[in-house]
Amino acid sequence: MQAFQSTIIKHKNKEIFSIGDVHFDNKNISINVSGIFSQKRVKISWESVRTKNYFTYFAVYSQQNPKEINRSYYYLEDWNTNILYSVLRTILRDKGIESYK
Repeated sequence: MQAFQSTIIKHKNKEIFSIGDVHFDNKNISINVSGIFSQKRVKISWESVRTKNYFTYFAVYSQQNPKEINRSYYYLEDWNTNILYSVLRTILRDKGIESYK
């Protein structure tokens, strides 16, 4: 719980921080996206960030180009997926971008 709260405070203070390989700043997030032959880091503006939660994983993608700009984080395999899920969705909710039931 403390990791969640400290990252939310960092975001509210406009600090740059990371959770795993996801980098957060005031204007966007950046994620690693895998292609057929390579991997690249892409930025997604906050207005374009979207998420989808599934039973075994959590997906982050760009609203403009979800086919090519997306990344999945598996709850049982990837470090800190639960924190990433909570922080990212809290920020998106607070910005009025996504809402959750």
